[in-house]
Amino acid sequence: MAYREPLPRCQFGKSTSTHIEAPSLSLEGRSEMEELELAFVCFGASELMKRRRLEEVRVQRWLWRRRMSGTEEEEEITVGGGGYNGCGGGMWKMWILPSICFFRTEYDRGVNTFSPEGRLFQVEYAIEAIKLGSTAIGLKTKEGVVLAVEKRITSPLLEPSSVEKIMEVDEHIGCAMSGLIADARTLVEHARVETQNHRFSYGEPMTVESTTQALCDLALRFGEGDEESMSRPFGVSLLIAGHDENGPSLYYTDPSGTFWQCNAKAIGSGSEGADSSLQEQFNKDLTLKEAETIALSILKQVMEEKVTPNNVDIAKVAPTYHLYTPSEVEAVITRL
Repeated sequence: MAYREPLPRCQFGKSTSTHIEAPSLSLEGRSEMEELELAFVCFGASELMKRRRLEEVRVQRWLWRRRMSGTEEEEEITVGGGGYNGCGGGMWKMWILPSICFFRTEYDRGVNTFSPEGRLFQVEYAIEAIKLGSTAIGLKTKEGVVLAVEKRITSPLLEPSSVEKIMEVDEHIGCAMSGLIADARTLVEHARVETQNHRFSYGEPMTVESTTQALCDLALRFGEGDEESMSRPFGVSLLIAGHDENGPSLYYTDPSGTFWQCNAKAIGSGSEGADSSLQEQFNKDLTLKEAETIALSILKQVMEEKVTPNNVDIAKVAPTYHLYTPSEVEAVITRL
């Protein structure tokens, strides 16, 4: 019979801070009662108490195996008349050994802590926040780039012109946003400083790709060596449109600090339907006028309200940035 270390024991009713660390904890090959003694304080417990805790062990093992196998859905289990929803449970939770189970709640609080599956949940949550934002669409043509964004006017007392969803970065770069506007302003201000420093230092405009890279460098600045570190990821996604020595270009960024160059892209709550429409209608021979019509017609499809000059913004970079006036937006609407 193989030698096995004695199970750790401590007095019933006292703190369970004394336990075996995860590397030396093995559940395989042990009986359920041994697991009970390993994970919980058992001296002095009644048989009813032991049975309840044994049921808790079984539930915890089931949840742990689901988590380690990559199953994300959390189902409700009924054991012994009590409901266990995900990691929730009864009063016996205080005796659970934290080393046994690996749950999302242990890893989704830190911005620089990876889960056992190699995921950063805070970044994933920031990406989910973008899906609640207003829809923004960008299209690149040979003449320039068109941006169109939905503006959600939540009250008739709100001044529509005060809601900025498209901002100028430099005279040859503009960006549309979806997500938290305050986060977008922080990123845009950073990009403005970078472009002006580059122009002052080198006497030439900063390229669109370099500007996008500067934005993404700020997106996940959580290192200890940085002068300023962020407390959370930015909950915003940007469509960056520009015109430089390489011609028109359109870039898309997300909270993970990743960026891609696109011919057309939609972000926000209606992005799935808008992307499908863009794939059907986009071609590289579009004119700037046709791109305006396509962008606004797709916005009209995904918006819940009627399209008016007050609830949409349109801008173009061809080759300089220009934000459309309400009368210019009205002219595009009449073409739909």
